[in-house]
Amino acid sequence: MMLLTPGASRRRSSFAAGPPLGKKRPLGGKQAGASLRSVGAFFAARLAPLMLAAFCGAGSAQTLEFEQSSVKPGGIPFPFLELDVPYVKTADGVVERMLDLAGVNEEDYLIDLGSGDGRIPIAAVRDRKARYGFGVEIVPDLVDKARESAREAGVGDRVRFEVQDLFETDISSATVLTMYLLPDVNMKLRPRILSELAPGTRVVSHAFDMGEWESDESDHRDGASLYLWIVPANIEGEWNVDIDGEPHRLSLRQTFQRLQGTLERNGRELLVEAGAMRGTDVHFLVRDGAEATQYIGRVAGDSIIGLSMDSKHRQWRASRDAGKGVSTGAEGS
Repeated sequence: MMLLTPGASRRRSSFAAGPPLGKKRPLGGKQAGASLRSVGAFFAARLAPLMLAAFCGAGSAQTLEFEQSSVKPGGIPFPFLELDVPYVKTADGVVERMLDLAGVNEEDYLIDLGSGDGRIPIAAVRDRKARYGFGVEIVPDLVDKARESAREAGVGDRVRFEVQDLFETDISSATVLTMYLLPDVNMKLRPRILSELAPGTRVVSHAFDMGEWESDESDHRDGASLYLWIVPANIEGEWNVDIDGEPHRLSLRQTFQRLQGTLERNGRELLVEAGAMRGTDVHFLVRDGAEATQYIGRVAGDSIIGLSMDSKHRQWRASRDAGKGVSTGAEGS
């Protein structure tokens, strides 16, 4: 993770999971390397409580160790600011739980933003047999260490690390996205996560959430807060629904994974309640007086294939009007 603190030296930290690599020495000295676009939002006094939370609150049950990363002259990809670059290690149990939350398996391509020493992508491939792991980090020294660790772990052919600005990274191929970033960075990434990642992609964040986009699951491990989101399919809009051969009209409004709307049946508008998305799976209730019917389906582009309607075993499917789909709530994020 990249973390900026206020002060004359404008320090930047790279947070990652696992034991430190290389020689420890006291903090100090000037190092360059920061994404210019991620800097402005972190200045001013409002960073103080964030730093306190990161170092005291979230890390109260774990030992924090610092290591000075030796970025060598001439190897600096972002020479805009001079920064001190401490490395903070996170308990191995946090990495393990992040992979558990994401359900990482042999079909996954995991991308880690702010990969530090590379422990998360390496663990995903080595321990969970993930298909591929990719980490981006803006400190060259840490990238070198991550590559060496991957070779030592015997997964160098399936894990790649690059010195790269996370905001310039193509994340569209990920089936799992992991990150340990500050709230402002999470919020800047949120629109891209919603628009560029395929529905069903799992996103796990260590320590910080994504504002009003509520996590689908959360957990705590070794003093760390962990959050999981399942990228929802976008199903907002107007739908033609066939229920047992009879036409209906479904109007849906979507905010992230939450749904509201109405179902028009026999000239009456019935309320859609408790609507929710989990990837491409959709669930909602339609209330008609005292009776509420449950609808469960799976989204495939502009179609919904109905899987069930309570115990009545009634069939339903839906198709969206062309051009009626809109965003899941990412605008202005």
